[in-house]
Amino acid sequence: VHDYLGRRPSFGPLHECFMVDASCRSSMVQWCNNLVDFCQYQRETTSYAISFLDRYLSTPDGSMTLMEPEKFQLAAMCALYTMA
Repeated sequence: VHDYLGRRPSFGPLHECFMVDASCRSSMVQWCNNLVDFCQYQRETTSYAISFLDRYLSTPDGSMTLMEPEKFQLAAMCALYTMA
């Protein structure tokens, strides 16, 4: 799936309020950059980690992660951790 945020599963308008969107993804990228800077890693670390995250979120299992922001954050942290 090339646009996993555009093809999120839908369970009604009430559930839409809690789903991960582009601003959530942007916030996680910024958080990763802040952590990478603090640890004095190269910025490419964030790029690779977000690439892994995007690929995971494009899978059927990963698309369910978009339903819960806490799981999305955990997936992003795991992706960054694998690169560190």
